[in-house]
Amino acid sequence: MTAIKGGGSLATLKTGRVCKKRVQVKEETMSSQFSVGMMNQLGDSLEAAGYTSEDVTMLRSDVERLRMVKKVLDGEARITLVGEEEPVESKPPKDAPPPIQLIADLDADPFLP
Repeated sequence: MTAIKGGGSLATLKTGRVCKKRVQVKEETMSSQFSVGMMNQLGDSLEAAGYTSEDVTMLRSDVERLRMVKKVLDGEARITLVGEEEPVESKPPKDAPPPIQLIADLDADPFLP
């Protein structure tokens, strides 16, 4: 049996007859950007990293915290572990320019206008 989208539509049987029974179709609420397969991969990785369902719920309900994680992934922020003085090194962004090196000749005469 196939249903036409929109709650209350008539359903058509495979034989071509019209069924008078109304079919309720659930509207889509999932993200259109991420496939179900991608979400399954993310779930597998979260589980392998030791996340609990409570951790995932906390991340889902705190969008600002997710934005902070995204900044770390983009190389715009670093994570510092409690008790460490040096931040944990993260990879620079893919399109980051090389670091600028300034060279100064300290033996040269100063420029006086």
